Amino acid sequence: ICIIEIVLGVLTLLGLKMKIVSSLLIGMMLFFTFLTWHTANCDPSSKFKDRDRYESTNSIGQEKAKLSKENKDIIVVSKNSSELVIDEMKQPQCVEDCGCFGDALKGSVGRSLTPSESLWKDIILSYFGIWLLLAAFKKGKIESSGHTSYIIGGFIVILFFSWVFSWYFPLLFTGLALLGALWCLGAFKSILMQNTGVILWSTLLCVLMIAYVLAYDPIKDYRAYAVDSNLKERMNDGQEGKYENLLVYENLKTGENREYDASSKKYIESKIWENKSWKYKEMTQKEIIPMRIPSITEQFNPTLTSEAVSKFELELPFVSNFFKAPMIPGLRIYDKTYKSNMEIPMEEYSIDGFPISQYVIIDTIEVKGEAPAEISLREYIISEKQIFVMVAKKIEDANWSNINRYKEILNLCKEKGIPMILLVSSGPEQVQQFRKKYHFNIPIFINDETELKAITRSNPALLIIENGVVKEKYPHRSTPSAKWINENLIELK
Repeated sequence: ICIIEIVLGVLTLLGLKMKIVSSLLIGMMLFFTFLTWHTANCDPSSKFKDRDRYESTNSIGQEKAKLSKENKDIIVVSKNSSELVIDEMKQPQCVEDCGCFGDALKGSVGRSLTPSESLWKDIILSYFGIWLLLAAFKKGKIESSGHTSYIIGGFIVILFFSWVFSWYFPLLFTGLALLGALWCLGAFKSILMQNTGVILWSTLLCVLMIAYVLAYDPIKDYRAYAVDSNLKERMNDGQEGKYENLLVYENLKTGENREYDASSKKYIESKIWENKSWKYKEMTQKEIIPMRIPSITEQFNPTLTSEAVSKFELELPFVSNFFKAPMIPGLRIYDKTYKSNMEIPMEEYSIDGFPISQYVIIDTIEVKGEAPAEISLREYIISEKQIFVMVAKKIEDANWSNINRYKEILNLCKEKGIPMILLVSSGPEQVQQFRKKYHFNIPIFINDETELKAITRSNPALLIIENGVVKEKYPHRSTPSAKWINENLIELK
């Protein structure tokens, strides 16, 4: 779709094949306008009927069948030895962020367009599209004398958005696209060859850019984990919402509504509850300060359970110290019956459990408590002076053609006393198979896959983080050698 949009844009600026181009443009705009109208009018309080089919042995289906006895929103349509069919009234998942311009708008302005704002954007673009369509079918083509003004206007629009997004590569891309297109118009005499040349040139530029992005990473990274991004700040740039509960009264004669803060002086002095012309209608909540979630949420939380910890994770002092059983207050008690001493945590002691007729407290001591069940590296990663973090969304699907280079970097980190870890979303079985196959003995921790995709599209990739700031990020195809890293990036301790 991106390629089609760009090619249509180039053809529009040059006024080529405008009947076909304008028809395609208006068709796309009608589709997107319908889509944004649908999302803008989504009512989260409404319900719709959804039919699900389960195997008779499916635990979710069986649980819903049980709930149907008390929940009127769940109805068992049919049930037999092989299949369970259930109708359920569900609430729609309304889209609050249309995602227009991807992360670019969020990274530069702070948020994307709301569905309503996106709807108005599409309505305005559709309006211009209709005029293009009418002009194309009336004249057959846009007058060539207007090409220069159209191109200048296009550049002004692109310049504006480049300024908003703080990235001027789109101007260069547009310039290359139009220069190549104009060359095609001058080089070929046949109209067919001219149009074909413009389309092929524009498509080639798009394919080259997309191929680079897919092979490496976005040319411009607007995400929270971009190079030079301060992860500490991105974890704390959210904002708690502030809301006010208001009492709504309705005028019985006119239908007018009035809202009052129950604790306000205005409400108390109005004594509206005594006025028979008004009746209490409802309590509503008014947003004073909108809530904003932080750029990096709790989804970034590399963890590992005590059962999954291997000797390779324990090589990290932070991990080995964390899983050591802590010393806690305890008691040394003498057992009169067996004539022996015993040591217990102080929190386990009680008179009922250790009656004084049988037990005597000898001394207060420290005893070993229980080791934590799970470790989190969230704070550890952003507090280390320097740490190398590898990311592989799915360890079994990653491209490990550079595994030897990663092994050399790991050995360098061990030599310099710098922690190096690998974040994956795969399970313990996949991790064991990976270690057995590649003998890459790096500490491995688990994180949510969606968040790993936000860190990098490359699978795998290497990040170098210093005091919580992302200093470098390398896709697997451009990972430097250990020697180069040692000479240019390793901080002396």
